[in-house]
Amino acid sequence: MYLESAPEKPVISYHANTYILPLSKTIVQIGGSERHSAPTLDSLPLNGKDSETLLLQKLASTGIHADGFQLLQQFVAWDSWTSDGRPVIGFSQTQPRVMTVAGFNGVGFKLASGVAAIAVRQLLDALHYISGPAISADLATLFSPGRFTRKEGICV
Repeated sequence: MYLESAPEKPVISYHANTYILPLSKTIVQIGGSERHSAPTLDSLPLNGKDSETLLLQKLASTGIHADGFQLLQQFVAWDSWTSDGRPVIGFSQTQPRVMTVAGFNGVGFKLASGVAAIAVRQLLDALHYISGPAISADLATLFSPGRFTRKEGICV
């Protein structure tokens, strides 16, 4: 969105459930919105509430002035999270050649190096190429996709 004056640094507001990322002196990316839970991806809504009103409310709640506000582009995207708050890292029980790495509630970038280490270790273990200690059973179980019943699954 366009503003006459964008904040100099990113703004993350927990109480407003939003973030504002300055892309230039007048253009910002704003995200964080509604939370939905659905049994399948196909049953999620493909559009949000009135975008302009919602964005203006979010700007006001963070204390950023909306002078010159103009919505330039909008898209709907989903961050996935799990019902127990832990990500899913592991092989599918029904398709053993498929690995799932998901459910990070939008903060996967903060965990990327640790998650990569776990995923690579599981892949190497599955290929029987063990160049170091195998992943611990506790760690593999902690993030296993098999820990959910069919009803729970991943929320988005």
